[in-house]
Amino acid sequence: MSPARDLTTDGQLASVDAQDYLNLHRVEREAARHIYVATPLDRRTGGTVLRQQIRALNLGYAFYEYCTAAKEKSLQLPSVAIIGGGFAGITLAAGLLRRGFEVHLFEQRPELCHLQSGCEIRALHPTIYDWPHPASTRRDARLPILNWSAGTAGDVARSVLKQFENISENADGRYNEYLRANARIDGKRVAWDNAAEPSQVVRGKRWLGRGGSHEFDNVFVAVGFGIEADVLDATTVSYWRNDRFGQPRPGARSERPESILIAGTGDGALIDLIRTCVRGYKQDALIEDLFGDFPRLVARLGQLREKLIATPKASVLASVRAICNEPGLRAEADAVMDMIRRRRRHDTHVVLNGRAHSLDEQLTLQGRSFLNVLAASLLYDVEAFSYVGGEIDKTDLSLDGSVSIKGYGKLWPDEAIIRHGTDRLAILKATGLTGDDVESLDQRQRNAPDLWQLQSHWPPGWWSKTPESTRADDPKHWTERVPRTELLAGTILVKSACSSIDASGALAGFPYRTALHRVLHYASRGNLACYQQVTAYYGTAGASRMEGRVGRVFRSSADHKPGAVGVTIGTGKGFVAHQGSSIEQWNGMWNLLIRTPENHATGPHHSMQVDKVAMVVTVPISFTGSDGTTVRYVFYIDVEKNQVGDAPNQSAVKKAAVSAANTFGDSVESLFATNLDDGRLFSRTIAAPQETAAMPIGLAGEFSNIESDYGAIVSLFEVDPISIDGGLPEPLELSLPN
Repeated sequence: MSPARDLTTDGQLASVDAQDYLNLHRVEREAARHIYVATPLDRRTGGTVLRQQIRALNLGYAFYEYCTAAKEKSLQLPSVAIIGGGFAGITLAAGLLRRGFEVHLFEQRPELCHLQSGCEIRALHPTIYDWPHPASTRRDARLPILNWSAGTAGDVARSVLKQFENISENADGRYNEYLRANARIDGKRVAWDNAAEPSQVVRGKRWLGRGGSHEFDNVFVAVGFGIEADVLDATTVSYWRNDRFGQPRPGARSERPESILIAGTGDGALIDLIRTCVRGYKQDALIEDLFGDFPRLVARLGQLREKLIATPKASVLASVRAICNEPGLRAEADAVMDMIRRRRRHDTHVVLNGRAHSLDEQLTLQGRSFLNVLAASLLYDVEAFSYVGGEIDKTDLSLDGSVSIKGYGKLWPDEAIIRHGTDRLAILKATGLTGDDVESLDQRQRNAPDLWQLQSHWPPGWWSKTPESTRADDPKHWTERVPRTELLAGTILVKSACSSIDASGALAGFPYRTALHRVLHYASRGNLACYQQVTAYYGTAGASRMEGRVGRVFRSSADHKPGAVGVTIGTGKGFVAHQGSSIEQWNGMWNLLIRTPENHATGPHHSMQVDKVAMVVTVPISFTGSDGTTVRYVFYIDVEKNQVGDAPNQSAVKKAAVSAANTFGDSVESLFATNLDDGRLFSRTIAAPQETAAMPIGLAGEFSNIESDYGAIVSLFEVDPISIDGGLPEPLELSLPN
């Protein structure tokens, strides 16, 4: 089976059946088939915080769909116990609480997310390990529940826990929390001791006491990777503890560098290696400093990463050196190496220890990110550290400070940092699982497609639904979060358009409303394309017509009509419809585009009120480059008749809409560099052409013939796309890079 690949570059994946996904995480033992394991067993597909949260939400979605597939909405949902209060555990708990489950969460430490809480020296970034993929600079996780932006581990934990607190407090007593609880699965029951008395808010209506044993319908094990074994036996300090190694020792004599031994070559060890070798280390800033001005080198490294993922045992050192010596890249590579030499620390003397005989053998992509392995390779070639192969003899950690390495001898470092990872088997067995349980789960997950475990599988907007409306198809409540950068830029556009329209007097006396929509691309569901309302409605229409919620997701299928915006996305053309004198044609067109018998009053277009509308215009905001042309945004405006029944001037409305769209499009170049807490609003892409092809909403047959079928009231018009040198803006991808 091939290693994990980028979700944004690995093709299409059809929706995963809920039962199949659950079986991938269910314990097979007959007496334990009510137990699901959310703990990532394969580091390729589960190591980062974002991946663990995606897995947790996928489990929550699949579990709900499975539980309710053959039941009426009125039937009681099963009771759930979750063992583990880290990011995976609380994300799963938040999702299940949103869906109406009663949740009992057990955590052995005194607080949730205890490893990351208060940690200010470690950074968490949702996508940076996918570098140099274009989406890797995105700072926002884009999760529907417990979302976060890149920051220190402590900052991220604070943000996520605050959101979780809000969800648990509003769960109508269905959340029950047991901190400091030593919980263990015992057959059909969960037994625990020593739980702290919770506050009234998290006590829940069915808090089961400080200790006891209780039978739950289902149990989820979400204990994460746990604490490193060397921390438990006091050999080293946890990766998540605040330390001083990122800074020079104050007052140390300049002629004597501090000697530091780093044992281990996983991502944690390599990060410690980099920060002890590089001045002012900050991962995302270092990438920009070193590679920001060298797009050709970055593109070539991206190709190398893909090749190495396919052949994870290949030598990274040799491959990087070969690229740096390519004639067309030599100057850029030399400039990067020179910057590394200038950033190198001279107050440390660092030795990296791994099991393999040579660093060339040790530094592969097996269980490591390309970014960290690349950085270590470059640092090694500027002599920033030395490598010593061989296994540390932990039975001979002498009182004199020496460290014995089998086959090498002794070292006397000033400081030793041991990063040998965690014992996941021991951690899972401590919850009551057996070794056979874990081995079976591990084997099944290794044999399953990586994308099953990396992508989001819930339908667009599914997590926004209320428990009362989930089983009834109530799409007006289906929303996805809009990144703040796009909300800000879109709101400025729409409000500016309204100001221009009002100042011109073109629509004086004619109530109108405007909004901006964006294309969403769900690769995890067979490249399903949807669109989303980015902004609130603005204009002069009445309150009942301004109800459309920011973030609403519109889909196209037999029961989800595309609307006027969908016509523009599907055809790539502007759309104009006016009521004219044929009410029958007007109603027929809207029955085609937005109405079904089921959604006329409650569907996503419920605030349209077509009987009041006299005219609608949608304008595509498209971009074209070497990869082709595609619609990314659509500007929308509809206008009512005035009080005496006159229709608005068609030319004036169309002109206002096109002007607003062009104003937004013309701002794109400057927005390439916009950096807010969601990261860059736009970023250039080096993606393959098929990734940036037009993404039709599904306007086949009758939808694509709308102009000929309703020619008396409908017209489509061409809009010049915006030319972007060097490629299109990054596709708006909700399937979440790995």
